[in-house]
Amino acid sequence: MAWQYGGVLELYSVVTAALQAAKAIVSSVLMNVAIVGINQVYDKKLDRVNKPYLPLASGALSSDTALSVVAVCTACSLILGVLSGSSALLWALVLSLLLGIVYSVDYPGLRWKRSPILAASCVLIVRAVIVQLGFFAHALGRSVFTAYCVMVG
Repeated sequence: MAWQYGGVLELYSVVTAALQAAKAIVSSVLMNVAIVGINQVYDKKLDRVNKPYLPLASGALSSDTALSVVAVCTACSLILGVLSGSSALLWALVLSLLLGIVYSVDYPGLRWKRSPILAASCVLIVRAVIVQLGFFAHALGRSVFTAYCVMVG
């Protein structure tokens, strides 16, 4: 009887972990679509010359439709982040979005992609720090700070 009970708990653990992983994967893919969409909206003129096969540059997708896709993907990503109950995942999503905006949007003080150092820093911070630390903390079910402490010993 004890073995059967333990098996049920183990199965519950596996299912819970799989659901948390799925929430993290789906929310991060949606956020990536949003960030890439923002970049394409602001690079439309450049992409007509350099990447004419992209949906916005080729005219296959209008800017209004692209902005709608960005808004829906952003909202769904953040909703999944909140529903996951993981502050680490939510922070990773929000910070990735903010750096994606800073990287792409053409407003004073923004559009970091113009500077090689700022562009590289932005990509490095998102991919090597925010995503790694955020997902690690999410997997542990802990805060980002606690996960960082675990990583550095």
